[in-house]
Amino acid sequence: MVNHLSLLVTFNDGTQGKVTIAPQWLTGVFAELQQYGTFKTVFVEHGAVTWENGLDLDPKSMYDAITAHGSYKIQ
Repeated sequence: MVNHLSLLVTFNDGTQGKVTIAPQWLTGVFAELQQYGTFKTVFVEHGAVTWENGLDLDPKSMYDAITAHGSYKIQ
């Protein structure tokens, strides 16, 4: 975790990039991640960025954006 709503990820092939989540995207089930205490529970499970509350991010979308642009911005 870089800071609240930002992560630095590394894939198995060594590809690295920054993932940034825009606060306005955090609605519905993802609204819980607005809370720093919830966001910082992030971990990797089966290759996906995951939180203790069961939310996760699609690793393929993340990988594709990072290999193309060096970062993945969720807006």
